Amino acid sequence: MKSLRWLPNLFSREVSVTVYPPFIREQVIIFQMYLFMGGDTIPRRVTYYVTPHDGKWQVKKEKGKRATSVHETKEEAVVEAKKLARKSTLGQVKVQKRNGKFQVEYTYGEDPEKYRG
Repeated sequence: MKSLRWLPNLFSREVSVTVYPPFIREQVIIFQMYLFMGGDTIPRRVTYYVTPHDGKWQVKKEKGKRATSVHETKEEAVVEAKKLARKSTLGQVKVQKRNGKFQVEYTYGEDPEKYRG
């Protein structure tokens, strides 16, 4: 009879269960579903910029060549950018002033440990 000494003793380890608060639990479930569906890397953050453009305000995806949408007011553009950012697992909105400096930043989703900040 062969020895089964190479098998780990499953009953010698303590089992711990992590209980997450509801807002984190949702992100953990989304990430687990992502891994289950075949994803093998951490999802990338999708960033939308609200910038002035020819007297109007545009919403532009990071590294995008064309504007996602163009709005008459800055508030309309921010609302649209927030809506788009919330749709993704990890989303971010960066709003610029007319002088080009960043005014505010909104982040949605749970930061993976890979990202700093």
